[in-house]
Amino acid sequence: MKTFALFLISMMYPFCAGAFEWPVKDGVLLSTFGSKSLEQISTGICIGMDEQPVQPILSGEVVYYFDEARTAFGVSSGLGSFVALQHEGGLRSIYAHLEPGTIPLDRLYYTREDSLGITGLSGTSVVENVCLIVVDMEYSQMVNPLLLLPHREDSQSPVIQTVFFRRDDTVLDISKGGVIQPGGAELIVQVFDPGENVTYLNPMTPFEIRVYVNGEEKSFLLFEGAKEEAGTIILVNSRSQSYNDIDRGENLYSLGMIDVNPGETRLEISVKDFIGNEASRIISLVASD
Repeated sequence: MKTFALFLISMMYPFCAGAFEWPVKDGVLLSTFGSKSLEQISTGICIGMDEQPVQPILSGEVVYYFDEARTAFGVSSGLGSFVALQHEGGLRSIYAHLEPGTIPLDRLYYTREDSLGITGLSGTSVVENVCLIVVDMEYSQMVNPLLLLPHREDSQSPVIQTVFFRRDDTVLDISKGGVIQPGGAELIVQVFDPGENVTYLNPMTPFEIRVYVNGEEKSFLLFEGAKEEAGTIILVNSRSQSYNDIDRGENLYSLGMIDVNPGETRLEISVKDFIGNEASRIISLVASD
């Protein structure tokens, strides 16, 4: 599915195939598309780096900027100081959490080599970083920036912590399989992507979660893109589910209802990060009254 997504991106934006670059060099990926922090859902990625110039992912025209250090009023936003650029093909990129006072004044156009500002602590940021958001203006949806940026080395596979069935108010840990009652149940998985940094654990949202029952795919989540409808974040290419429909807590995701018939059932959970590192777990269940 990742390869197909990249194919679609290349078809939609042929002018820029291979042209995108990371906004900072050698930064640490702090949060991925779909991650949740301070009750806010990330529709971009955050890259941590101490006091480094932030450069456009692609040359573009300034459509808006806001600098906390240079105005006594303006938009109240967790983005902090930010710059928004418009690119060819209907793409718009936003660079948030910039250090106040470092955004160039009255700049109308930026090339890939220009500096938009310095990584900072503005807005809701608690560490120096830049938050990158990419918007497809034609379709009015946010695009996972990792679909556009060059791949980075990452050898760590996602982690599947726990798997639950929930029926009404009863939650059953089925991670090790066992005997259950037949019937429908909500499947909830606790998974995360540890990311590329091996020095400390920073759980992030994976790119893809799939569920198979007796070898047949029953449900999936893809964190490729999102759009906002009536104040709600909707995941595109994931059966148009809202984030509220899948969010069950810290690193907990609902994959919907699963029917378990009497007898033996083979449940498989597959989780991938964007690079393609995969973790899977097979769970054997026996449904009996």
